[in-house]
Amino acid sequence: ATLLSVRIAVMSATIATALALAFSLGIWMFRPWFAGMLIGLVLMPMVAPPVVSAITLYFFLISLSKMNDYVGYDTPIGVAIAHAVMIAPFAVVLITVALAQIDRRIDLAARGFGAGIVQRVFKVILPNIRFGVLTAFFLAFVLSWEEIGVTLFITSVNAVTLPRMMWMGLRDNIDPAIAAISVILIIVVIAVILGKTAISALSSGRK
Repeated sequence: ATLLSVRIAVMSATIATALALAFSLGIWMFRPWFAGMLIGLVLMPMVAPPVVSAITLYFFLISLSKMNDYVGYDTPIGVAIAHAVMIAPFAVVLITVALAQIDRRIDLAARGFGAGIVQRVFKVILPNIRFGVLTAFFLAFVLSWEEIGVTLFITSVNAVTLPRMMWMGLRDNIDPAIAAISVILIIVVIAVILGKTAISALSSGRK
């Protein structure tokens, strides 16, 4: 269950970060007049009741299961897609904040020198927001790792993640191993956060 949770968290964090990055870059570079509506639509999973989102994703994955056996209800890829839908808004917020701190004159200068969109994105914009993107990926990974509400609706016996296994253990029996796993997870998360904070502090000090 632990390895499955890691696989799902990595997949969902990758999908969510990639989608959030593409969306945020499009909004920042092209600035459409309906950008506010698009952002509101993307952030909707953050404000929608979790039960509503879970039921919607349940029926969506059930419909996918009728067309294939690999992406759908109670499959690792299906769970990763559902998690990506739920955590992508958080990645959008972090990447949008990182983009807001960039001086647009840098992009205008690159465009003035004849740089295309691909060159501007990969050689000008991304290097300036790399820490924001990494932070978004890290947050997406953690949110997917501990997701339980949606997971209860979209899994059964084949894609049992660690939080779901702990949930079943708490409901069915009192197992000391569950408490031990919870403590270990808390320690790991704290250690990772402290490590990332230390790395960021060292990077800022070098600058």
